[in-house]
Amino acid sequence: MIVKPSFLFLIRRMMMLPRLLFVCCLLLFVCAPLAIVCQDEQVYDGKKGTLVNGWQNWSWAKVNFASGDVAPPSGDSFSISMLVSNWTALYMHNDQGVLTSSFTALQFKAHGGSVGNQPLLIQLIVSGNPAGSYVDINAYGGPLQAGKWVTIAIPMTSFNIPASTPATGFWLQSNTANDAGTAYFDDFVFLSKPLPPPSNITVTVMPAPKPTYTLSNMLFGINWASAAQLAANKYTANRWGGNAVTRYAWDLDVQNHASDWFFEGIPNPIADESKLPYGTSSDAFINTTLQAGAEPIVTLPMIGWSPKDRTYRWSFSVAKYGAQQKTDPYHTDAGNGIKTDGKTDVVGNNPTDTDRPIDPSYVVKWLDHITEAFGPDKVKYFEMDNEPGLWSSTHRDVHPAPLSYDELWNRTLLYASAIKAKYPNVKLMGPVPWGWCAYLYSPQDGCSAGPDQAAHGGLKFMEYYISKVAEHKKQTGVQLIDYVDFHYYPQENGVLSSQEDAATVALRFRTIRGLWDPTYVDESWIAAPIYIIPRIKAWIQQYMGQGQMGIAMSEFTWGDDDIITGALAQVIALNTCAKEGVQISSRWVAPASNTRTELAYQLHTNYDGAGAHISGTVLNATSSADLEVSSFAYAASGGVYYVVLVNKVQGPVGVKLDLSGLGVTTGNAVLYSFWESTTHIMPVGKAALSNGAVDMTLQGWSATLAVVYTV
Repeated sequence: MIVKPSFLFLIRRMMMLPRLLFVCCLLLFVCAPLAIVCQDEQVYDGKKGTLVNGWQNWSWAKVNFASGDVAPPSGDSFSISMLVSNWTALYMHNDQGVLTSSFTALQFKAHGGSVGNQPLLIQLIVSGNPAGSYVDINAYGGPLQAGKWVTIAIPMTSFNIPASTPATGFWLQSNTANDAGTAYFDDFVFLSKPLPPPSNITVTVMPAPKPTYTLSNMLFGINWASAAQLAANKYTANRWGGNAVTRYAWDLDVQNHASDWFFEGIPNPIADESKLPYGTSSDAFINTTLQAGAEPIVTLPMIGWSPKDRTYRWSFSVAKYGAQQKTDPYHTDAGNGIKTDGKTDVVGNNPTDTDRPIDPSYVVKWLDHITEAFGPDKVKYFEMDNEPGLWSSTHRDVHPAPLSYDELWNRTLLYASAIKAKYPNVKLMGPVPWGWCAYLYSPQDGCSAGPDQAAHGGLKFMEYYISKVAEHKKQTGVQLIDYVDFHYYPQENGVLSSQEDAATVALRFRTIRGLWDPTYVDESWIAAPIYIIPRIKAWIQQYMGQGQMGIAMSEFTWGDDDIITGALAQVIALNTCAKEGVQISSRWVAPASNTRTELAYQLHTNYDGAGAHISGTVLNATSSADLEVSSFAYAASGGVYYVVLVNKVQGPVGVKLDLSGLGVTTGNAVLYSFWESTTHIMPVGKAALSNGAVDMTLQGWSATLAVVYTV
């Protein structure tokens, strides 16, 4: 029998050797059986124009491995050309495979040819099948640039495959069906050594072009925050909103939960019904918000119906309207209003089964009650209902007909006129559309131009609404709507989830461009530029005049509460709104306590744990690599500047923050930050400015606030 010496025995024997000889033996011992750990794996030789080390061409794109179309980097003679189109891929295969644990990154150089900006995803292959996550190369050194080589370096961990699994190849795939032009590649190599420290990204802060905006304190609002959440996060506004308040009975404290829960009118618990309308859940909500120093935003019903009493009622009784697809498991007579075939709506129900008709006087009486209970002008912000474009689905038990241009304006005119006549100082917000279709088209037309739009001069749905506000103001001197209010939910798959694979993370960050960028084509079913904030600003400018109406985004979100990239997206979205001149925002809903998205708010509202918050005039902050680091800046009083930096890549990034364009030469930057492993905002140091600039390193996937004192 042969006895094999143990690992520890061999190490002990080697330790008896002289030190230098011991090190040599140890390296030989470790690297000989695992040589792949100790050296890079070259895939392509640009000097010869061939694949090496057993790598083979399995591409289904039009490729040329010995292209001389563009001058290769590093003195090579050739590069790989690829026509980027129709979802095709440059695919390189190796029978032996490579272990991801043996390498730190896959690195290569890329050239955008004469076009640039080709959309490309890269993925590892295991035994002929795609594995792990697609990676958007733009997040790791892209985008491809016309006429220029860039280096792409993707950490192996970003591919999300088990370290013990041999990858038998990788493909670089076109992320478009269109012809995006020819791209070129060279120097494909699996790196065994750690990636070099990142080169500095420069963030330059300058005065903002006109019109300039002041950071609104109402920007850091939320929906449905508790007293504890308001205290911990210093939210500046708290919205009473959502589907269940469209038909809220303020005098009875009953909410009809509509299609969210079997169209049931559910009484809220109340200590003493004889004291109604005092002691209601809405009173408690307003009181809690005011006590925390935040502004309540209260949704007012405009649909024309409200629960008729405090009896538990439902709209689609199985006994009355027949068997249905689903029923409330706790009240089995309450159906979901869909027949058993799962697609046909129950129609012809009687709205008075649950509700009573209401008119503007009912809403004005609620404001009377609020004024009596809390004092004049204590509650200033009110919304004209919630997502009326969805009434015919969400509240179809009382409003089955799709909303038209005329109905939306006529209801606004009736209700807002009655409110403003008695309470001229309140701020009313509308039309509160749910999303893309309702920005541009009436529900009567669907999600495209139709007869209703044609009958209203071809104006977009929100555009017409703003034009009518302007027309009424010109005729009467009364501005019925003070804030153009909209909701925004990214429609791309995975963005609102807890997914954090590289492709979803890159997509999550890109979708924020839908708020402001007219060149960004939404990557969901919308497949068109949204740029909703510039659209609204242009309509206000055209019909009302610049600055004559505010802008509010009263519902939005960008991912699960406790994922770091969702929190970072929240930071970018909030600051994008500030940069674009939005005055009010409120996330749906308040993030759970002790989550990373709470930290996204605390960075702005309570960064030192003692109530310090950012403020000031919006400046122009420009990042030299915005795909990696987003930047925003504000000038406060007393020579104080606030700069928000978001590192959107997993690794650390060096940043040079330059404020010299503001006339700043000296000062100190105090830094606060959060990243994936933190549980609270961390003070991370203080640095002196030199010639108006300061160098810093940002943690991977982090948000950092630099508070710069120049006096």
